Amino acid sequence: MRDPFAERISAFLDGHGIHDYWFERRAKHPAVIVNHAGVTHIHCYPGSTGDYRAVLNTVSDLRRQLALTGVAAKAKSVRPKPSHPRRRRVPTAARSVVAPVELRQVEERYFSRLEALKAQLLASPPVPAAPQTEEVAVDHQTRPRRLQRLICPFLGKRARYQEVI
Repeated sequence: MRDPFAERISAFLDGHGIHDYWFERRAKHPAVIVNHAGVTHIHCYPGSTGDYRAVLNTVSDLRRQLALTGVAAKAKSVRPKPSHPRRRRVPTAARSVVAPVELRQVEERYFSRLEALKAQLLASPPVPAAPQTEEVAVDHQTRPRRLQRLICPFLGKRARYQEVI
């Protein structure tokens, strides 16, 4: 049995009324040699099918090479069926109705911490403006600092802290 490329190419050329052609086995790939309109065309094609479109692609390449794009074939070519069946979409009315699902509350990770920090800052009494003396400056530097870590996607990956008074 001949290879599917040779069978399809023969059917294509015979359908277009071209009878002056022959097949050759070249060094790496087979080729078809076609004498058409006074010009010799050599078209190499793959030796094995890569997928189901390979034969069709070879025939379309040969058609473009011979400039037969506007010419209708005399014989109808048969297109191979794909190996996978087509999936049929089920109409919307035939689908089953799904009962509504109760949504569960998910704890918010970022905004709740900022709200807690805001509440702490609002609850603390305002700090009076201290006079600029060295005692206050020394006292301020020796006082332990309480820092609240801020985790928020808007602040980026770097850890950021807010001093809690």
